[in-house]
Amino acid sequence: TENERNIKLYEHFGFEIVDHASIPNSELKAWAMIRKKKVV
Repeated sequence: TENERNIKLYEHFGFEIVDHASIPNSELKAWAMIRKKKVV
């Protein structure tokens, strides 16, 4: 996601942050997330 406010929403659905980055020469940030497969 590129919106920090969305992180809690994604975490609610089981996503975890695996990396984050600031885009050079800008104020943009990005977070990479993953959700592990649920065993049913």
